[in-house]
Amino acid sequence: MTLIHLTLAWCLGILAARTWNLPWPGLAILSAASLGIAYALPLRKRRTGLFLALALCAGAWRYALVHPPWSTHSLALYNDQGAPVTAWGYVSAEPDPRGTYMQTEVIIQWVDLGTGPRAVHGKALVNLPLYPQYAYGDRLRLTGRLETPPILDTFSYREYLASRGIHSLLRQARATPLPGKSGNPLLWGLAHVRRALRGAIETALPQPEAGLLEGILLGVEHALPADTEEAFRLAGLTHIIVISGFNVSLVVQAVIALSRRWAHRWLTLWASMGAIGLFVLFIGPSAPILRAAWMGGLALLAQRMGRRSHGLTSLAAATWAMTLMNPLLLWSVSFQLSFVATL
Repeated sequence: MTLIHLTLAWCLGILAARTWNLPWPGLAILSAASLGIAYALPLRKRRTGLFLALALCAGAWRYALVHPPWSTHSLALYNDQGAPVTAWGYVSAEPDPRGTYMQTEVIIQWVDLGTGPRAVHGKALVNLPLYPQYAYGDRLRLTGRLETPPILDTFSYREYLASRGIHSLLRQARATPLPGKSGNPLLWGLAHVRRALRGAIETALPQPEAGLLEGILLGVEHALPADTEEAFRLAGLTHIIVISGFNVSLVVQAVIALSRRWAHRWLTLWASMGAIGLFVLFIGPSAPILRAAWMGGLALLAQRMGRRSHGLTSLAAATWAMTLMNPLLLWSVSFQLSFVATL
């Protein structure tokens, strides 16, 4: 039995929990049944069966923890009420410019439908004007209409947003900034540096050169003018303006080259690991970057331990670690394409 088999069982557990939308008692029954079947296997197969059953159960429970059954505090229960709502929350990711508006993810903590504020938990996607500009951690008071993401003719926008943990759209939104910050202080600092670099690039260079450099250096999506972005797409060169595992390898090699002469090999390893982590946080933890970061880190560890790196095992470890942090990544098209491209 290898890590590959355990990761497959883990992912099957996540898939089962989502497919059957199991409540807590259902998860307990699934766990008991899986462990019972494994224990009933012949003695020489029992140990393997128990480990696989434990991995399957752990995957199911992990999904349930990050995506619990709907409760009275779920934001999505307030979708499609018709009446405007007032909501309080904070920006949970760097806003994404989309031409004439900013697509902004907001973690909602309170809503008021006219009967007083109620504590909720959930994430909403909000389209806000380009100005004033908001950043990660900014607290907002929002008004608008909560709606369920639609299922289009050829594409399920609802499933796509669900893979990012978003189950609500706030339409016709108006925002009022509030004092204070929320979220992670480290991410505040990185977001500030990122905005400063973007400002410096846009001041020093005209478009489309500025947008191209922002995409290559900072991983900023949709920074190019629409006609230039379409030209890259038609030429099949969009990979040039997308941050990928190649950028992670450049960071690692740069740290190794700088620290090789003055640091012990284990210090070099941890310096490289730290540089990878900061780079991922700086440009945004997209699925391809996370996959490349985990695999790059494991390859470095194997090299320092004098062990050979096995590609599929590293990919399995990266898949397990990424879905441990966010089980919904299994439904991310970006994650699926990155996974298949690595095989």
